[in-house]
Amino acid sequence: MAYFTFIFIGIYVIIGIYHLFKLYSLVQIFKSDKRKLSPHDYQPNIGISLIIPFRNEEENLPRLIESLRKLDYPKNLLEVIFIDDHSTDKGTEFIQSSGYQLLKSMEHNQGKKAAQYTGILATKHELIVCTDADCIFPSDWLRELSYVYQKENPDFMAGKIEFLETHTCLEKFQMVDNSVTMMMTGSGIISKKFYLANGANMAFKKSVYLEICNSLETNFASGDDVFLVNSIANLPNSHIVFLHTPNFTIKTKSINSFKSFFKQRKRWASKAMASNSSSLTFFQSMAVLSSLMLMSALFVNVGAAILVFVLFILRSMMEFFMLKKYKIIDSINTSTYLCLIFWYQFYILFMAYHAIFPTKYDWKSRKTR
Repeated sequence: MAYFTFIFIGIYVIIGIYHLFKLYSLVQIFKSDKRKLSPHDYQPNIGISLIIPFRNEEENLPRLIESLRKLDYPKNLLEVIFIDDHSTDKGTEFIQSSGYQLLKSMEHNQGKKAAQYTGILATKHELIVCTDADCIFPSDWLRELSYVYQKENPDFMAGKIEFLETHTCLEKFQMVDNSVTMMMTGSGIISKKFYLANGANMAFKKSVYLEICNSLETNFASGDDVFLVNSIANLPNSHIVFLHTPNFTIKTKSINSFKSFFKQRKRWASKAMASNSSSLTFFQSMAVLSSLMLMSALFVNVGAAILVFVLFILRSMMEFFMLKKYKIIDSINTSTYLCLIFWYQFYILFMAYHAIFPTKYDWKSRKTR
């Protein structure tokens, strides 16, 4: 029994060391990007088509419209298209009264991907920008996107997301999770090791999308972002960039109930097994194994459980100070982080289970997988 305990703790220590070194390398890659903002005298001359699929977003649309009207971009170069994904509230009426172009998603019960496809086919510009209806934007968001596009000619641009509210425990949990996810997204793209994206802040060439759209994964309701960026990454000589300064960062609403939160994460987990990156899969597998060992340590013996828990606290504190030092996370103290990261271990197992065994779920009054 003592030998088994020694092996058990040894494996946990090795995983912890790997995790810290991997996290450190990801942070270093993320912070290595020194992309400069546009000069003050920059005059945009790139046409942009901004598409916004929505379903039952009546509550969020007024704030979105207000943010759209504050965008600092030439009106003659900006096309805004809303695509209604069969809403059952009064959101469609609100968009009609706002004066923006409104389309109806062609395929019933197919979700965001079908709505997005409908919008892209209707656009007139080569540069397509996608966002969600619960977001707000910096006034110079499109100006900076245009500058990077004109200067670097990327096929795909992934932008950063932050949350509007970070007051409750659930909101803080989402903030920590999102901050680390954004760091991993940027690190993967910058290093060209793996590719992630968030559909609320991404841009790409219409011609590239039309080249690969027929081969995109359609078996999952989620994944309009991850499947798209990976398909583009597989094209010869593709160029993908990540934009993470405040000017490229848009804000979105956090989930305010545990029920809605777990529904959302079940949806996200359903696309996790579709990753073709061995580097990302191995990192995620080690995180799952670490969480499993922490949860099962008590079944080994009390001494092992105490030691593993102490090691977990030490590792988590090192993570926290690393993420804090490089400003990956802000506005959170050590004790709050330790509490959140403990519950995060259960969350990792929840996501792993639903990634391996995807189930149907209800999302915006629609049963889907």
